[in-house]
Amino acid sequence: MTEVPATTVPVRLNLECPERLSRTWLFWKWMWAIPIYLELFFRAIWASTITFVAFWAILFIGRYPEGLFNRMRRYMAFLFRLYSYFPMLLTDHMEPDTSHPLQYEADAPKALSRSILVFLKLPSFLFDIVGNLVVWGLAVPALIAIPTWWVILFTGRYPRRLFKCNVALLQWAAGVMAWQWLMEDDFSLFGTTRPVQVAVCVGITASVTLVIAEAVTGFP
Repeated sequence: MTEVPATTVPVRLNLECPERLSRTWLFWKWMWAIPIYLELFFRAIWASTITFVAFWAILFIGRYPEGLFNRMRRYMAFLFRLYSYFPMLLTDHMEPDTSHPLQYEADAPKALSRSILVFLKLPSFLFDIVGNLVVWGLAVPALIAIPTWWVILFTGRYPRRLFKCNVALLQWAAGVMAWQWLMEDDFSLFGTTRPVQVAVCVGITASVTLVIAEAVTGFP
């Protein structure tokens, strides 16, 4: 079994590479994912409400309320477990519950910065700058899943190197989303290696450019 090693970062995502994946189940995964994505839609509304309340809590008391943080942590785990099932095809485990092989952990910070909240996170959230970055980042493993579908069909296995790469992308996305959704302030969640940092800078620049272009186009 291949496992992405746990790290010391405040947000951790681990998933073991299965020895075998069902060839037959490949044809039906999308269908069974539909009602779960519908559930995710309502969970996302609830998560947005939690984030709104957490924003004011952090602004006034400097921390994320523990009860709300735990609920947000469960939402994040649900999201990434579902995404790993479909469209990424990393597992055959359909139910995104605690029995799912993908493990998501996030440490609740003792305090959060009001300055980062107001001057960085709020503009990023309003203009969806980091949101666009995450969408582009997760588009890579989703595209990889298309040729991988055929590999699984003929071999019953997910290529281990691709698996490790995709789980690393999920780990990165989990950290970035935790930062954007007010759960963490640690900038190392965006990447600690030079290639990742450069890619993030390019992605953020592209996001800002897109926002400006939309604003100019929408308000001539």
